[in-house]
Amino acid sequence: MPLRRDFLLSVGVLVACNILLAFVAIGLLTRMSPAFERILRDNVYSNEAATEMLAVLAEPARASTADERQQRFASALQRAKNNITEPEEVGVLERLEQQYSDALAGDASAVGVVLQALKDLTAINRRVMVSTDQEARRLGAAGAWVAVFIAVFSFVISSLIIRHLERQVLNPLVELHDVLEAVDAGNRHRRCQVIEAPEEIQRVLSSINSLLDRYLTGSERVSSRGAPSHATIERSALMQLLEQQTEAMVLVDEHGALVAANNRGLAVLGSPAGEGVRQLLGRLPFEPIHDASVEPVALKGGAGWLCVLHG
Repeated sequence: MPLRRDFLLSVGVLVACNILLAFVAIGLLTRMSPAFERILRDNVYSNEAATEMLAVLAEPARASTADERQQRFASALQRAKNNITEPEEVGVLERLEQQYSDALAGDASAVGVVLQALKDLTAINRRVMVSTDQEARRLGAAGAWVAVFIAVFSFVISSLIIRHLERQVLNPLVELHDVLEAVDAGNRHRRCQVIEAPEEIQRVLSSINSLLDRYLTGSERVSSRGAPSHATIERSALMQLLEQQTEAMVLVDEHGALVAANNRGLAVLGSPAGEGVRQLLGRLPFEPIHDASVEPVALKGGAGWLCVLHG
């Protein structure tokens, strides 16, 4: 898969997960809002009307005229009748309408009927409020769990995408960096390994290897149809043998130039004592080395030395 399409697809999946999570949150709030609105519209208004009627009934007769009390009670009763939401309210409101005039006039029996009717009216609306509140809580809990599920799903998908991008992009870049660092440290045979990567990055790694072959060894890495050359095979075998050694090892040519090293050898050369070790290796063609930090073994034909570094 081309790198551009792979990258855009990965980012697109992450964006889609975040958009889905946002829509879930919006849907949750959209479903919960009507529940709270219904509590206010259907029940709070009726309870306010009942409270107003109770206040009028409890008000001393001398506080206002009989007509004013009748008018206020009738107005509150009408608001309750305009806000009927439960079938049980109809009978309660009929009792109020029949008895409130006598109750306001001081009839004790009518007062008792009106008080019980107001109590029933508030109980009905309170029960509905509790039920609606529980419904809103259930919606909130369900929405919260859905949001958690979407978030976990998004996290899992994000982790998979990050691992995919790490394998497809980051690891090849790390390999390229390590190769250039090794070459800069003197390992002339280190090359980029063939790893899983998009076609574009594989071409970059192959081009880097070809350039290193051309300018460091004078050979071409790729023959027809991309098959590795003999020089590449020999270099790979050499590096494999060096890396299998448990000691820090470097290969020096007949001119004292460092041409290959295993990772342990590169670590020694990169340490604070590395500069002194390099100077010792450079003197190999000219004089014997009597230093415990370098143990050279001459190659056949005077081709160079295989040195064990005791850093």
